[in-house]
Amino acid sequence: MTSDPQSVRPDDPVGTTTHSADPSSTNPGKVAFASFIGTTVEWYDYFLFGTAAVLVLNDQFFP
Repeated sequence: MTSDPQSVRPDDPVGTTTHSADPSSTNPGKVAFASFIGTTVEWYDYFLFGTAAVLVLNDQFFP
């Protein structure tokens, strides 16, 4: 297997890096969607913990 010498970074001893992410080519829609998914998961986690605190762990949290 031969690799293109320009596609391997000098600080990559194994030679597995084929390209680097170009920040100017980042799709804003993809970033917004990923941010939305992350926020949704975080909100759901917070909601679940709050529900468990009230229903299951009420004696420990609210004496």
